[in-house]
Order: sequence, then structure tokens, then C-alpha cells
Amino acid sequence: IRAAFDIGSGTTKMKVAKVNTCEQRIIEMLVEAQEKVSYKEALNASEENTLSLDILTKGAQALNRLKIKAQEFNPEIYIGSATSAFRTAINGEQARKILETKTDIKIKVISQELEAKIGFVAAAQLVSADLNKIVVWDIGGGSMQITTLDPNGAYDIYKGKVASVSFKNHIIEQVQYKNLSETSTPNPISSADYNLARRDAFAIASLTTSRVLRDKLKKDDTVVIGIGGVHHYSISSNISERGVYTRDELTDRLANILGKTDAEIGGEYANSDVSNAILVKGFMDGLYINEVYTGNINLATGLLVSPELIK
Repeated sequence: IRAAFDIGSGTTKMKVAKVNTCEQRIIEMLVEAQEKVSYKEALNASEENTLSLDILTKGAQALNRLKIKAQEFNPEIYIGSATSAFRTAINGEQARKILETKTDIKIKVISQELEAKIGFVAAAQLVSADLNKIVVWDIGGGSMQITTLDPNGAYDIYKGKVASVSFKNHIIEQVQYKNLSETSTPNPISSADYNLARRDAFAIASLTTSRVLRDKLKKDDTVVIGIGGVHHYSISSNISERGVYTRDELTDRLANILGKTDAEIGGEYANSDVSNAILVKGFMDGLYINEVYTGNINLATGLLVSPELIK
């Protein structure tokens, strides 16, 4: 029995599971929980590019609340990975030590490349498809990874810097020309704003990804797996209960939420739900992705089966 924590830039996720360590396979998921901790937003608000003691205190409190839920199952290990906000903060390593000390959870700040590899391992738990035919698309608060295997079996990793928080802020600053220090949400987003923002996402997707990735996405037997909260909660759960959503369904979803305020959209992440959908739509258009399979898969899933990846 293991407990794993995915300390993302906007949300901290926890999973506790019974794991077959020989086959690196989850036998039974015992408990899953998450809490919103806005590390990336706090970092963006810092003039010194540091994670403040205030946000770290909130983060430690969230981790300890999640840990209490895990303790009921007596895990043999508690392990966690911290991602983009901790990588980019000047005091990222110090921040990691503070969280580790306050929670007694082994935590490592991981590179974007390792984040992609752990995500790929996690996604393999979701489908039975040949690993050479899958593309794993992970959108977090501060970074985006799209991972596949090249013809030689090596990882081909797209390491993007545009993700949920940064794209939301891009719309506020570069599309709507508003002051980010005075505006926390781009909503309501007009049709004109949508067209400009989707164009930007389309350009990033089509111009910055590798030919290996683009060629694989053109193949009919390629399976695209979306992991992380953006795909599972922000997009898929609002569109379909089938565990897969299509580009046409996402277009319909956008038609229903454009022009709405945070209050009208509802939920804890209302200020990024529309911008998330635009970001995903732009990438699906730019990379000719017609459907995305999703599940409640995140880095915690990968750590459960392969904790040695961050030792």
C-alpha cells in the first residue's frame, strides 16, 4: 500500500492504492482526494519570483489534511513530486524542504522531462493499447507535456511552457489588454477574444511541436490520452461520461460557456475553465487531434507504480 502526492502548480492531488510491485500495476485504488493550492498564481504575484511562506503554509496544511485521509490505510511509503511552480521559483528547493519538514512526506522537485515520463507511465494504466501507439497529453497549471515514443523506442517529449495558468493570464494581458495585478479572471470571454486566443494556441501547437509527434498524430491508430485536471475535470467531466471527448463536443462546450461570468460557470476553477477549453481546442485544431481519452490520471498514479523514478 502506497500513498503518492502530485503537488501541481494549482492543485495538490493524492492517491492511495494497493500496488503489485512486481508487475508495476495498481490492484485497488483505496482513496483519492485533492485540494486547490495556487502555487503558480502566488509565484506570478511575487516580485522576487519566490514562493511565499503564506502559500507554503497553505500547501503544507493541504498536504497534511490529505495525509490524514491516507493514514487510515497504513501506507508503507509517502512520496510526492513538485512540478512547474517549484522548478521556476528562485527558492524552489527551500520551498520543497519546508513542505517536506512540515509534512514528513518525501518530496522531490522534478524536471519537466521526468514529469513527462512519469505521466506516460501513469497513462499506461488507463489503456491496453500498444505503448508505441499512444500519445500522452498532460496539461498542468504551469507546464504542458506531450509524450510519445519515437521509432527507436526513445521518449519524444514536447516540453511546453504554456499551460492552464499561463494561458489564462495570456488572454487577460495579451488578448484583453487588462492589468493582471487588477484582474484575476478573463471571464466573460467574447467571441472576438476567443478567436484571437484560439489562434494563438493553434500557432503554438503547430509551430513548436516535433515532426515525430505530428506524424504520429496523423495516424488513424494513434490513441491520445489526456491526463491531469484540465483534461479530466475542466474538459471531460463537463462534456461526457464516456471517458473520451471529441473536438466537435469541445466546440459545443465552448459555445455554451463563452460570454459567461465566473458565477454563471460555477465551481472552484471557474476563472480558468473557459481558457482551458480554448487552449485545448487550439491544440486539437493545430495537431489534428479528433478525440482524447481521459481518466482520473495524474503524476500520483505514476508514482504509485514507479516510486523509484524520483529517488
